Amino acid sequence: MQIKQIAYIRSDFVEKFGIPRQSNLADTRAEIHFLPEYQNADALREIEAYDYLWLIWEFSESIRDTWSPTVRPPRLGGNRRVGVFATRSPFRPNPIGLSSVKLIGVEFREKEGPVLIVEGADLLDMTPIYDIKPYLPYVDSHPEAKGGFAEEKKDYKLDVNFPEMYLEQIPAEKRAALIQILEQDPRPSYQKDPVRIYGMSYAGNSFPSRQRNALCDGGRKVMKIYLAPMEGITGEVYRRAYHTFFEPMDKYFTPFLNPNPKGKFSRQEWNEILPENNEGMYTVPQILTNRAEDFIRLARQLKEFGYEEVNLNLGCPSKTVVNRKRGSGFLFYPDELNHFLAEVFDQLDMKISIKTRSGKYNQEEFEELLDIYNQYPLEELILHPRVQQDYYKNKPDWTTFAYACRNSKNPLVYNGDIFCAENYQIFHQKFPETECIMLGRGILMNPFLPAVIKGKSTFDTKKIATFCDHLLDAYIEKSPEEKNAVVKMKELWWYLGKNFKNSEEYLTQIRKSQTIREYRMAVECLLKECPYE
Repeated sequence: MQIKQIAYIRSDFVEKFGIPRQSNLADTRAEIHFLPEYQNADALREIEAYDYLWLIWEFSESIRDTWSPTVRPPRLGGNRRVGVFATRSPFRPNPIGLSSVKLIGVEFREKEGPVLIVEGADLLDMTPIYDIKPYLPYVDSHPEAKGGFAEEKKDYKLDVNFPEMYLEQIPAEKRAALIQILEQDPRPSYQKDPVRIYGMSYAGNSFPSRQRNALCDGGRKVMKIYLAPMEGITGEVYRRAYHTFFEPMDKYFTPFLNPNPKGKFSRQEWNEILPENNEGMYTVPQILTNRAEDFIRLARQLKEFGYEEVNLNLGCPSKTVVNRKRGSGFLFYPDELNHFLAEVFDQLDMKISIKTRSGKYNQEEFEELLDIYNQYPLEELILHPRVQQDYYKNKPDWTTFAYACRNSKNPLVYNGDIFCAENYQIFHQKFPETECIMLGRGILMNPFLPAVIKGKSTFDTKKIATFCDHLLDAYIEKSPEEKNAVVKMKELWWYLGKNFKNSEEYLTQIRKSQTIREYRMAVECLLKECPYE
């Protein structure tokens, strides 16, 4: 059987964010336009005898080659998996949507033929429609039926206070629908950051994209904090768990992706980039390559998944990576790097950031590198002011970072050796103009660090225990072999354990544990007996 598109919708929703979660939650007007083959008035004969219609349509922005048997519904906070067939998630084996809409009327237009005017549609503008069927109340309505987890928040509404000066910018006939949309609270349910601002485009009006307030707490600048990509550690399982339990990051960067010449993804890479594994987070996929065509192809694939930004890895100091002229190894070939960036920026229409070291052998190399970076409109330049030969030894060179502050034409982000609040305070005194930092090992050692930096929180041992239990369960869910989950937790405790006094004995037990039972006993003893320093 071949399914054919018969029509498309024209709605006020030009982006996914802000669309009501179900049909008829807001009185939004829309038009259904038929493709030329189906612009036949006879096909709509007596349709106005019905008040409501069923639309069968395509989740055109959620198409992918794989599927998952479980999803994390946003309304459940992203913390609970539910079978995909027990949800209306767009991430399905077949990306088919079903909506009931109110039929307002039929208009016959000279060029477009018959056009259906409907109300209550929850479809993105230009969504393909595959079929239209009448809604039959005597068989389609079951008011006594159970509504599953959707019942939990069906009556939840926000109180909307819309300043008149802004409301006047919206066409009068669309204001009531917009307020209904806002009452439904389009923000991700698992996003608990009170200072984050969300925005949406509606009815031809664009409002600011989601961002963090520049000012809060009486005018004090809020530091933006990013999670650094760390191979094997800060994967999607860790990112999701961290986002649930701790101060949410402004951006999360994935461990690097290696472009496949055939455009395929490994199972691990699929897990990293699947939108449902990154819902509620501003996630930036990082790409490791020195071939412009590979970067462009992968970036375009990621854009199709809905990612706004990609990051180029010019920082990895690993010998294996460097010997292939990738990561920080690419920095030793500035002319080739310049040609690479020229081609990338010529071909791609999306945000591109760079995470870089200051050179391969010495800090003086950075001046030439910055001259190259300044030629391109980077979303951000993330600078770890060590050279490749430093690996993670020596101290980051703040003289080089100061040079970048004076001369970079692109927004600048600092990365390197901020392990505690004291480290941050010293950095901030030196560079008060820097408004964004990236944390890596410091987060693994103390997950509360972003909150501490912002003066919101201190270390909580009970929360660490809960977080680790949640993380272990998530790793077990990913792999039925318990040793794999134990290995992942050992990697985390190599960092986390550094902050617990007199913990050597228990950390040794953690490192030697082979089973989940052995691991749990060692962690339980450590958290009970060893105070946090």
